[in-house]
Amino acid sequence: MSARFGLVALLTTCVALALACGGGGVDPSVHATVAPTTSDGNTVLSSPGNLYPSPGLLAVDDARVVYAYGFRDNTVVLAVPKDGGPTTLIGYPGSNVHALALAGDTVYVGTDEGLKRSTADGFERVGPRDLNVRAITFVGDVAYLADLKGVVRLDLASGATKRLLDGATSYSWALALAEERLYYSKFGTERETGYLPLGGGQAVVLSSKHTVDKEQLAIALWEGSLVVPSSIGPSITYLPVDGGEPTVVKCGAPMSSYAFAGDAAWLGAAVGHSGAIGQTAGRRPTTLYSRPGGKGGLVRCDLAAGKASENLAPGAINLSAIATDAERVYFLDSERGLVMSRPR
Repeated sequence: MSARFGLVALLTTCVALALACGGGGVDPSVHATVAPTTSDGNTVLSSPGNLYPSPGLLAVDDARVVYAYGFRDNTVVLAVPKDGGPTTLIGYPGSNVHALALAGDTVYVGTDEGLKRSTADGFERVGPRDLNVRAITFVGDVAYLADLKGVVRLDLASGATKRLLDGATSYSWALALAEERLYYSKFGTERETGYLPLGGGQAVVLSSKHTVDKEQLAIALWEGSLVVPSSIGPSITYLPVDGGEPTVVKCGAPMSSYAFAGDAAWLGAAVGHSGAIGQTAGRRPTTLYSRPGGKGGLVRCDLAAGKASENLAPGAINLSAIATDAERVYFLDSERGLVMSRPR
């Protein structure tokens, strides 16, 4: 029996096999749907198998959940219907993926080799190869990207770029667009949260203390404040964008992944880690500093009360990515190899 049809029988994909065979050796489109709920009451949408140590990324649109995992040539992007169905292959980006964004039917990934978008044949690069893309957001046919050095405007039609913000190397970035401003937060040799006016002008710094502190943490504008998560603490800070003192909310729950949902935030954690990250000045922040008592799972933090719910996924081992829509929360346990959802 071939490896490909053996996967159908097993219902899951073994990442070790994928790495051994190379990007073309395993066809993730044969993943069977795993419809039942777990003992936690969460719905399993897809079961790609153990993805560890690849952290994985997750994004949702009106119809599907898209996720990515793997390293270099073996990185793969998959999609599964939000209401259940077969998992399908989007393609192999061919390099490490640090950011994932959806625009209509197109999937965009930020990689070590620039911005790439999905096509009928896989992925193609848009713009220059020398951008190491860490965050992506869009306005029409224009993409705003954060790379290691700053923020770049990219015309998706022509591939032309213009650098809007430059600085020291930062590996952790988040971007958000709202009210004619491009908000950013970065963590690295420099720590800074601020915004760029889309109409032109200098960057306005809101804080050099309250910033994202690891990759794939998202920022959002909410009722006049920029909401900035930090895994150190962990905490969620409201930074008034037009002046005023910040408000810090601590939910008393670990944070290795995060999604904001208006009056609440969803926090994911990995077993043995509280989500804190350490960095030596000038070096890439690759060392996670464990804190005693870290527990895998998913909690909902009531931001008004600063209170976390009970663990809603106590069986989770490494909950590495979270996304939400109006009705549900979606999450990826990269060590158990499960994409799941539950009502918000």
